[in-house]
Amino acid sequence: LDRFRVTHRLSTYTLDELKILVKQSAKRLHLTIDDEAIESVAQRCRFNPRQANNLLMLSHDMSVVLNGNSDEAAVNLKVVNETLESLGIDVKGLTPDDRQLLKTIANTFSGGPVGVDSLASTTDLDKANIIENIEPVLLRYELITRGLKGRSITKLGLEHLILTGEG
Repeated sequence: LDRFRVTHRLSTYTLDELKILVKQSAKRLHLTIDDEAIESVAQRCRFNPRQANNLLMLSHDMSVVLNGNSDEAAVNLKVVNETLESLGIDVKGLTPDDRQLLKTIANTFSGGPVGVDSLASTTDLDKANIIENIEPVLLRYELITRGLKGRSITKLGLEHLILTGEG
Protein backbone atom coordinates (compact mmCIF):
# COMPACT_ATOMS: atom_id res chain seq x y z
CA LEU A 1 0.00 0.00 0.00
CA ASP A 2 1.60 3.28 -1.01
CA ARG A 3 -1.10 5.84 -0.59
CA PHE A 4 0.06 9.29 0.64
CA ARG A 5 3.66 8.48 -0.41
CA VAL A 6 4.13 6.13 2.53
CA THR A 7 4.82 2.51 1.79
CA HIS A 8 3.36 -0.13 4.10
CA ARG A 9 3.37 -3.87 3.76
CA LEU A 10 0.16 -5.55 4.86
CA SER A 11 0.54 -8.93 6.50
CA THR A 12 -1.97 -11.73 6.80
CA TYR A 13 -3.79 -12.49 10.01
CA THR A 14 -2.40 -15.00 12.49
CA LEU A 15 -4.47 -17.87 13.84
CA ASP A 16 -4.79 -16.12 17.22
CA GLU A 17 -5.99 -12.90 15.57
CA LEU A 18 -8.54 -14.85 13.54
CA LYS A 19 -9.85 -16.59 16.67
CA ILE A 20 -10.35 -13.19 18.30
CA LEU A 21 -12.10 -11.93 15.18
CA VAL A 22 -14.47 -14.94 15.07
CA LYS A 23 -15.27 -14.58 18.76
CA GLN A 24 -15.96 -10.83 18.37
CA SER A 25 -18.11 -11.41 15.29
CA ALA A 26 -20.16 -14.05 17.08
CA LYS A 27 -20.67 -11.71 20.03
CA ARG A 28 -21.66 -8.80 17.77
CA LEU A 29 -24.18 -11.05 15.98
CA HIS A 30 -25.48 -12.48 19.28
CA LEU A 31 -24.44 -16.01 18.32
CA THR A 32 -23.56 -18.69 20.83
CA ILE A 33 -20.31 -20.42 19.83
CA ASP A 34 -17.92 -22.65 21.76
CA ASP A 35 -14.12 -22.46 21.75
CA GLU A 36 -13.65 -25.59 19.60
CA ALA A 37 -15.91 -24.10 16.91
CA ILE A 38 -14.03 -20.79 17.06
CA GLU A 39 -10.75 -22.66 16.58
CA SER A 40 -12.11 -24.68 13.66
CA VAL A 41 -13.50 -21.65 11.83
CA ALA A 42 -10.23 -19.75 12.35
CA GLN A 43 -8.16 -22.68 11.05
CA ARG A 44 -10.30 -23.21 7.98
CA CYS A 45 -10.90 -19.65 6.75
CA ARG A 46 -7.80 -19.44 4.53
CA PHE A 47 -6.32 -16.66 6.74
CA ASN A 48 -9.08 -14.38 5.45
CA PRO A 49 -11.27 -12.47 7.95
CA ARG A 50 -14.15 -12.10 5.49
CA GLN A 51 -14.08 -15.85 4.88
CA ALA A 52 -14.05 -16.41 8.66
CA ASN A 53 -17.20 -14.33 9.03
CA ASN A 54 -18.84 -16.15 6.10
CA LEU A 55 -18.04 -19.55 7.62
CA LEU A 56 -19.39 -18.38 10.97
CA MET A 57 -22.68 -17.25 9.42
CA LEU A 58 -22.99 -20.42 7.32
CA SER A 59 -22.41 -22.50 10.45
CA HIS A 60 -25.08 -20.54 12.29
CA ASP A 61 -27.50 -21.09 9.42
CA MET A 62 -26.76 -24.83 9.51
CA SER A 63 -27.38 -24.83 13.26
CA VAL A 64 -30.78 -23.20 12.69
CA VAL A 65 -31.63 -25.86 10.11
CA LEU A 66 -30.52 -28.68 12.42
CA ASN A 67 -32.27 -27.30 15.51
CA GLY A 68 -35.33 -25.84 13.81
CA ASN A 69 -35.21 -22.75 16.01
CA SER A 70 -32.85 -19.79 15.80
CA ASP A 71 -33.06 -19.26 19.58
CA GLU A 72 -31.44 -22.66 20.17
CA ALA A 73 -28.98 -22.39 17.29
CA ALA A 74 -25.64 -22.71 19.07
CA VAL A 75 -22.58 -23.11 16.89
CA ASN A 76 -20.41 -25.99 18.06
CA LEU A 77 -17.67 -28.09 16.49
CA LYS A 78 -20.13 -30.65 15.15
CA VAL A 79 -22.14 -27.95 13.36
CA VAL A 80 -19.00 -26.32 11.91
CA ASN A 81 -17.74 -29.69 10.66
CA GLU A 82 -21.10 -30.55 9.06
CA THR A 83 -21.34 -27.13 7.45
CA LEU A 84 -17.86 -27.14 5.97
CA GLU A 85 -18.07 -30.79 4.94
CA SER A 86 -21.25 -29.99 3.01
CA LEU A 87 -19.31 -27.25 1.19
CA GLY A 88 -16.35 -29.54 0.46
CA ILE A 89 -14.03 -27.52 2.71
CA ASP A 90 -11.42 -29.70 4.38
CA VAL A 91 -9.48 -29.42 7.66
CA LYS A 92 -7.05 -26.85 6.23
CA GLY A 93 -9.81 -24.82 4.61
CA LEU A 94 -9.03 -26.06 1.12
CA THR A 95 -11.88 -26.11 -1.36
CA PRO A 96 -12.52 -28.71 -4.07
CA ASP A 97 -10.79 -26.39 -6.58
CA ASP A 98 -7.69 -26.19 -4.36
CA ARG A 99 -7.51 -29.96 -4.07
CA GLN A 100 -8.17 -30.39 -7.79
CA LEU A 101 -5.14 -28.21 -8.52
CA LEU A 102 -3.00 -30.21 -6.08
CA LYS A 103 -4.17 -33.51 -7.61
CA THR A 104 -3.48 -32.26 -11.12
CA ILE A 105 0.07 -31.22 -10.25
CA ALA A 106 0.67 -34.54 -8.48
CA ASN A 107 -0.94 -36.92 -10.96
CA THR A 108 -1.14 -35.30 -14.40
CA PHE A 109 2.20 -33.49 -14.18
CA SER A 110 4.09 -36.00 -12.00
CA GLY A 111 4.52 -33.51 -9.18
CA GLY A 112 5.65 -30.63 -11.40
CA PRO A 113 7.01 -28.23 -12.27
CA VAL A 114 4.09 -27.03 -14.38
CA GLY A 115 3.11 -23.60 -15.65
CA VAL A 116 -0.10 -21.83 -14.74
CA ASP A 117 -1.38 -21.91 -18.33
CA SER A 118 -1.09 -25.70 -18.42
CA LEU A 119 -2.82 -25.96 -15.05
CA ALA A 120 -5.64 -23.69 -16.16
CA SER A 121 -6.29 -25.60 -19.36
CA THR A 122 -6.05 -29.00 -17.67
CA THR A 123 -8.32 -28.18 -14.72
CA ASP A 124 -10.76 -25.82 -16.46
CA LEU A 125 -10.05 -23.31 -13.69
CA ASP A 126 -9.63 -19.66 -14.62
CA LYS A 127 -5.99 -18.60 -14.76
CA ALA A 128 -6.69 -15.44 -12.74
CA ASN A 129 -8.51 -17.50 -10.08
CA ILE A 130 -5.52 -19.82 -9.79
CA ILE A 131 -3.06 -16.94 -9.45
CA GLU A 132 -5.14 -14.68 -7.17
CA ASN A 133 -7.08 -17.12 -4.98
CA ILE A 134 -5.82 -20.69 -5.07
CA GLU A 135 -2.07 -20.39 -5.40
CA PRO A 136 -1.51 -17.98 -2.45
CA VAL A 137 -3.26 -20.35 -0.06
CA LEU A 138 -1.36 -23.41 -1.31
CA LEU A 139 1.91 -21.48 -1.03
CA ARG A 140 1.04 -20.24 2.47
CA TYR A 141 0.37 -23.81 3.64
CA GLU A 142 3.57 -24.92 1.85
CA LEU A 143 1.61 -27.44 -0.21
CA ILE A 144 3.22 -26.21 -3.43
CA THR A 145 6.31 -24.30 -4.42
CA ARG A 146 6.63 -21.86 -7.29
CA GLY A 147 9.85 -21.66 -9.23
CA LEU A 148 11.06 -20.41 -12.59
CA LYS A 149 9.71 -23.49 -14.37
CA GLY A 150 6.33 -23.47 -12.63
CA ARG A 151 4.53 -24.97 -9.66
CA SER A 152 5.51 -28.21 -7.93
CA ILE A 153 3.73 -30.12 -5.20
CA THR A 154 5.60 -30.51 -1.91
CA LYS A 155 5.78 -33.47 0.43
CA LEU A 156 3.22 -31.68 2.64
CA GLY A 157 0.94 -31.32 -0.40
CA LEU A 158 1.13 -35.03 -1.14
CA GLU A 159 0.52 -35.85 2.53
CA HIS A 160 -2.52 -33.59 2.57
CA LEU A 161 -4.00 -35.33 -0.47
CA ILE A 162 -3.48 -38.68 1.26
CA LEU A 163 -4.99 -37.31 4.51
CA THR A 164 -8.12 -36.14 2.70
CA GLY A 165 -8.39 -39.42 0.79
CA GLU A 166 -7.67 -37.82 -2.54
CA GLY A 167 -4.04 -38.82 -3.00
